[in-house]
Amino acid sequence: MVHDHGFSGLELAKIEYVGKIVFGELTKLIILLSIFSLLGQLVSFIYIFIALSLFRPISGGIHMNTYIKCLTFTLFFFMVVLFCSQLLTLTTASLVIITISEITIIIIRVPVYGNNRPKLSVNRCNRFKVMGCVIILIHMLLFQITETNPYLQLAVWVHIYQIILLSLRRKV
Repeated sequence: MVHDHGFSGLELAKIEYVGKIVFGELTKLIILLSIFSLLGQLVSFIYIFIALSLFRPISGGIHMNTYIKCLTFTLFFFMVVLFCSQLLTLTTASLVIITISEITIIIIRVPVYGNNRPKLSVNRCNRFKVMGCVIILIHMLLFQITETNPYLQLAVWVHIYQIILLSLRRKV
């Protein structure tokens, strides 16, 4: 419970909202860390988390309306990335096609944000597009150089799956 301390009702509501978000994200992180630790994939989880944390704030993405849906979808996202990175091999030709496709989708669709978020200026949207393309290109080029790097293997799949999701979501 938040006490008054001279804050307006709106300020108190904002503080309470931030507290709920932080608590929700921390508990989700702890649950996911625990699951991946039990699966013996803690390092993979951390790599996926880093790659997603670098790209998703720029690209935007899908948001769920309940904690359980968000947790479930996030777990599903991480598992798909992990399984794809372990089961599917990317050739140089497929990587070039994927990179061109991802950059095209970024230019057309990014950023994708929820309906409740304020509209972004054209300038800011364009900066997000450029940053998204740069992140994709850096990861893809580094992957070409060091294909066996476990972080880069997972990062490439994070980008592929995130771009697929963005292409399915309507642009706001």
